[in-house]
Amino acid sequence: MNTKQLITDYRQHGIIFPLQALSKSEVCQAQENYLGLGEPGKVVAEGEQRVFGHLLHPWIAQLVAHPMVLDVVRSIIGTNVLVWVSEFNAKAPKTSNFFSWHQDLYYWRHHYDDLRTIPLVTTWLALTHANEGNGGMRVLPGSHTRLLPHAERPCQHNMLTRAQEICVSVDEDEAVSVNLAAGEFSVHHPLLHHASGSNASDQARIGLVTRYVAPNAAAIALYNHAENAGAASALMGTMLFSFGTLSAIATAALSDDSARSLLIVMVICSISAMLVFYLAARQRTTD
Repeated sequence: MNTKQLITDYRQHGIIFPLQALSKSEVCQAQENYLGLGEPGKVVAEGEQRVFGHLLHPWIAQLVAHPMVLDVVRSIIGTNVLVWVSEFNAKAPKTSNFFSWHQDLYYWRHHYDDLRTIPLVTTWLALTHANEGNGGMRVLPGSHTRLLPHAERPCQHNMLTRAQEICVSVDEDEAVSVNLAAGEFSVHHPLLHHASGSNASDQARIGLVTRYVAPNAAAIALYNHAENAGAASALMGTMLFSFGTLSAIATAALSDDSARSLLIVMVICSISAMLVFYLAARQRTTD
């Protein structure tokens, strides 16, 4: 991997792809695990199984902390990496669901001085092939220069939370399809214009979307609504701890002493909280 070229391409285009992550056996295992999340025959995970799955399932945490993915993420936002959110993005076969043209950063309030260099990236890890025919992502390379106003246009098939759409005309001829084979991934900037169409194929299209941030960009309200202030997960290994809106998953992504100190405090608080809940549960049982 030519790290210098990756960084150059990312800064110029706002996206880099395709990048290899999972082996064939890892893809097969991930697909099997994913299909086991929901009801038999259902390919779209819902609720807590769809979002923040890395806090619930070790196999999702391992995908989020996959070395091939983290190597690229670190090269862009720095050695210390936090996971803000992971979510499955799935489209069932022969369905009309789509994502309108938008910028991810529209969702979030962020006070970083220069949004173009914001230390926050989104990865899209394909668990199945993703292409224009099955509702794969399409982007406008180089569109990550500024945050544009969006209009919210409710539509039952729009998969965006508020059905938002950028308030500029999009030249579809300039759009590029982000074609990924199963096991490959892309990394894009939060200001990049992107969208995706419906899945007209006979197969499901499934991807794992993860948003990574540097610690200096994490301690803020990342959503436009205060009640949805974002959680961040410190990548530090295989064990999972929770602390308020923070959680920690392991593999030595945090390297400085302050980060380690924070993790120790989080672990101590988490163990204390679990002990309190355990004792409270025992007390209720006794009563």
